Amino acid sequence: MFILFEGPDGSGKTTLAKRVSESLNLPYHKNPYEHDEWKNPDRYKLMLRYTDLYFLTYLKNSGSNVCLDRAWTTEWVYSQVFKRGFDEVFLRQLDDLTKQIKDSIIIVTYRSNPPVKGDELEGINENWGKIRDKYLELGDWSNNRIIYINTENRTPDETYVYCLEQLRSKGIILK
Repeated sequence: MFILFEGPDGSGKTTLAKRVSESLNLPYHKNPYEHDEWKNPDRYKLMLRYTDLYFLTYLKNSGSNVCLDRAWTTEWVYSQVFKRGFDEVFLRQLDDLTKQIKDSIIIVTYRSNPPVKGDELEGINENWGKIRDKYLELGDWSNNRIIYINTENRTPDETYVYCLEQLRSKGIILK
């Protein structure tokens, strides 16, 4: 099982990913350097080329299970919003590889407005609506199953319960 959590900063994805991984007894991983890599697009593209490709191939071949907090889908969104160019052919390859992993799904959390001001990443708050909208377009581009969860009017507990209901309805989890 591979559950990839995506969404704009402050949309509740990390809180939800940690809770889901704990309840399903799945390893949780979040890149601790994501903001550093985001500030350096060339470094981030290298990470995608080597780390994400290797990791997704490993998951496909090993049958290992994991909850991942952001991956290649982040680059698909942010590179378009910030017009920094991206390799769509390679991102398509990662999308197709993700689909080949047994019981894979992408969960996108979103809300109408940023929950807090003063994000440490320059340009995030003023582009938050564009980032959210691009995440909502991911389903039109991706070949993967995607669950969209609006976290704006839900407590973290309600978001978690709703997420598990959606995972059950898609046949990802049984309990």
